[in-house]
Amino acid sequence: MYKLMTGLLGLLGVVSAAEVQPTTAPPGMSLRLTLTEGIEAPVLFVGAHQVEVDEVQGSGGKQWDFDMPEGVLPGPQPVQLRSSGTDPTRLLSWVTVLRKTGLDATSIVIVPKKNLNPSEIQQQLTRVGKTLANPENSFLSERTLQLIRERIKFVPINVEPLVLDIRGRVDIPGGFLTDLKKMSPAQRMDEVRRLHTEALANMTPEQLGEFQKRSERAAGVPEGQQLNFNGYTSKLFPDPIRVSPEQPGVSITYFKKTAVPTTWSTGTVSVCTQRPYRVQFGSQNAALFKALYLSQLSTDDDFWIDPTGYGIPSQVASSPQQTQLTTQMRRDILQANVRQLDATGLFRSGYIVDPTGGKDVTVFVIDSDGSVSPPSGQNVGLERHGDAITRIIKTLAPAALVIQRHACTGGICRIEDIVNSLCDAAEAAGNGKVIVNLSLNTPYPSKLLAEAMQQLINRGGLIIAAHGNNDRCRLKGSIPGSVGADYCNAYPADWAGKPAAGVALPPSLMRSLVWKGRLLSAGAWDLSRGKLAGYNRTVNADHAAPSSVLQPPYRTVAPTLPKTYLPGTFMFDFPELGEKIYKGTSFAAPTLAGMLATWWSHHGKETVPQFPDYSPERAQPLTYQQITR
Repeated sequence: MYKLMTGLLGLLGVVSAAEVQPTTAPPGMSLRLTLTEGIEAPVLFVGAHQVEVDEVQGSGGKQWDFDMPEGVLPGPQPVQLRSSGTDPTRLLSWVTVLRKTGLDATSIVIVPKKNLNPSEIQQQLTRVGKTLANPENSFLSERTLQLIRERIKFVPINVEPLVLDIRGRVDIPGGFLTDLKKMSPAQRMDEVRRLHTEALANMTPEQLGEFQKRSERAAGVPEGQQLNFNGYTSKLFPDPIRVSPEQPGVSITYFKKTAVPTTWSTGTVSVCTQRPYRVQFGSQNAALFKALYLSQLSTDDDFWIDPTGYGIPSQVASSPQQTQLTTQMRRDILQANVRQLDATGLFRSGYIVDPTGGKDVTVFVIDSDGSVSPPSGQNVGLERHGDAITRIIKTLAPAALVIQRHACTGGICRIEDIVNSLCDAAEAAGNGKVIVNLSLNTPYPSKLLAEAMQQLINRGGLIIAAHGNNDRCRLKGSIPGSVGADYCNAYPADWAGKPAAGVALPPSLMRSLVWKGRLLSAGAWDLSRGKLAGYNRTVNADHAAPSSVLQPPYRTVAPTLPKTYLPGTFMFDFPELGEKIYKGTSFAAPTLAGMLATWWSHHGKETVPQFPDYSPERAQPLTYQQITR
């Protein structure tokens, strides 16, 4: 099923074809390794964890059963063999590790590739169950087969259509509103339609005209005034970043729930035209049966699948000890972050170099939005996560149209809303330049997410992904006798990252040609230390270079390096939080998105940005002046 991979840390030799079943498993699940040639007493590792193996009777050393060890990081992990031969370590195959808690354990999200209702999907899942229960299935361990035979008939499987929570905010620059007043009525209509938000997609010409009129005078209405049109409840707010008092912008917030995905004319059925469903598994063995169904469905061409249905932002907690940089910050956002902004090359001493930067470019921020989901409880900082990202982009590219789509709440990002927002961005990309900022990640290679991103890429859009932080990828303590490391996975960034030297890439990592150079990952640079930020996924707790990530205290490795590095620490002042430090690759990504929005406003849509190449030991932060065609 998997192609053989070699080269991990320079130690991996070639072994005859091997297969692990099921291909997806939570800790504690029984798996079976099948080889084409028999071996004796193998020493087997999953990631950095050695496992005990039992030879399958009568297999001649070709089949071995083992349990998925506890503590393995989620996502694709290498299954390796250690022997006493000339090649001490061999990569046999890969297995995707699932967490045993929350949605990781009990549900998946699917989008059918043809029109199916819940009962028809249920019928297909029943057929999958019968295939799993096949008594001739010798690729599964006897313990797993016994569980299937005894319990599969009693596992409740619920198929539920997902309701899309379409909420967000459109930040319209003041210059856009000023230009509208100079246009003819027909031109105004075309320009407003160019916003391509879900709030505008289905409006009649009369409704669009009313929206345009309200937008023109929006800066003068009382803050928070409600508007009602086309099924939306909207509010007007002043533009949070005003480049000049003469051209105030406006922030328009909109709300809508729908079970029908955004549809647009692609000529074919796509992930953007089909309805998403959540498949929920019940019973005390839900995690095991979910893994079995997921392994089987992954080879099925009838669905786009996400293994869990959610992701998490790439933000780390603020340090209790403020650095010298933060003690010098003033409340004004530009002055508070002057060092970071100047480092981009778009500011000089806190003053923007190109006030028209981002003109004719639309940036989608798919994240949280504090204006449509009021912050509350312990996750108040994460609810402002997307707001901070939007402010960075609007500061670096003040003339860009920024659409902030609400997909995350309380640190959890919903795949159905991420996909719907990517589809809206793809529609907009058919008529202009569109950049999407994704400061979120999942350890699982979601085919559903990849397909939605591909829709945007194929229509000429750009996607900036945060490379991910190392706080969620640490294994406490080194493991004696380990021959490798747990992979610290973060998608979509790993699809676009620079392959780490000497690290075998999981088969789930799509090659760069698929993304046409339009998917870019951003790592963070520590300006105060003049080196890679310590929270990067490729840096261990001692702030070592990426080449030493396998040293104690953590045995983890990121399969890719970021495409480039940018400042990732900023100060913001939100009413309910006061002055707060936001740091993480989550904020390096919008730094790159803002720089590219300004750069793209001076180049054609077909132009793909190019960055200087780097070695990990000599990495430097990217500046605007280094971006080339």
